Amino acid sequence: MWGIIKVCRRVVTRYPIIVQATQAGILMALGDQIAQNFIERKKFKELDFLRTAQFGSIGFFITGPVTRTWYGILDKYIGSKTGIAVLKKVACDQLIFAPAGLGIVLTTVGLLQGKDFEQIKTKLSNEYLDILLNNYKI
Repeated sequence: MWGIIKVCRRVVTRYPIIVQATQAGILMALGDQIAQNFIERKKFKELDFLRTAQFGSIGFFITGPVTRTWYGILDKYIGSKTGIAVLKKVACDQLIFAPAGLGIVLTTVGLLQGKDFEQIKTKLSNEYLDILLNNYKI
């Protein structure tokens, strides 16, 4: 067991962005499947595997690398040793990164769905604030 943990730590240390990208891709794909199965109540034949692949790709190519870089920046400029540092990082994350990241993800989803910029703009103006506020509730 300790050997596996040692190997995992070595991989995370050597390839932090790849590991974060992989984790984000898997989690976003799983999240989409959970949403389709349990929230949308789709039967197996109705599942949209292309949508799942799109969410996995967004996690791997965008969310994972960007969040890894963002948290590295927060560690560099704010630190991580004190409770105040944690509060500052959470504030920066929720007030700066969450709004920007949400806009990027929603725009990317729209583009992958084949929507034009006018449709994406309309969707953002109709749904962005509700989604952001629900993010803050979690």
